[in-house]
Amino acid sequence: QLFEHLPDVFFFFNDAQSRMMCASTAILSRLQLSEESQIIGTTDYDYFPTQLADEFVRDDRAVMTTGRPLLNRVEIWYTEHRMLDWFVTTKLPIRSVDGEVI
Repeated sequence: QLFEHLPDVFFFFNDAQSRMMCASTAILSRLQLSEESQIIGTTDYDYFPTQLADEFVRDDRAVMTTGRPLLNRVEIWYTEHRMLDWFVTTKLPIRSVDGEVI
């Protein structure tokens, strides 16, 4: 719920197969979805042109395989009007209690 109260913050996480497992209402709104259950199990390829999705997945996999965050990366994403525009993103690995990137 913390992320729901931070303005201009979009939060989501993917599993090891790049499927979306959680998303903030801000993300859902940008993707024109009404509830979180609609995004679970989908991928960037369901919402973005292939070239963009390829870049997102490449970056996600780099974070997952190296365990190193991707900080303040400028990339293209949708505005509230479904126009593509530049945004700053940070991608962080999520770790299990054993320290494994999950």
